[in-house]
Amino acid sequence: MWIFIIAIILYIMFRFFRDLEKQKRKIAIEGGMRIKYSTLVNYMLSGHQNCKVHQESADSILVGAVSYGGQTSFELIQTFGSITITWRSESPLFGKHKLEWQFPEYTNQEKIINQINSELEDYFADNLQMNV
Repeated sequence: MWIFIIAIILYIMFRFFRDLEKQKRKIAIEGGMRIKYSTLVNYMLSGHQNCKVHQESADSILVGAVSYGGQTSFELIQTFGSITITWRSESPLFGKHKLEWQFPEYTNQEKIINQINSELEDYFADNLQMNV
């Protein structure tokens, strides 16, 4: 019985890692994260003069700015059939903040930008009211 359970677990792990490698090859064929999500990456890079790509892998990219007043970053992670975007901001004055979005892989990137901007504006408005 234990051999059967271990065999199933090993098979599931094999399939997961095989699919992960297929996804990475697919992203590479599409130009890598920086090219595939160029509209998003370029928009995020234009947000601050110190903003740059801090880390890039076959299925993720981290874009952000660091200054004396704190740091802000966007991490884009390609998952199976979707893109997950995580915004983090940390400063001594305003504390730590985090929001996350998930979209189907081929969602229009302008639409993603508009939704993120809208939700960030709402988030800032709600948090500023709470701090006043």
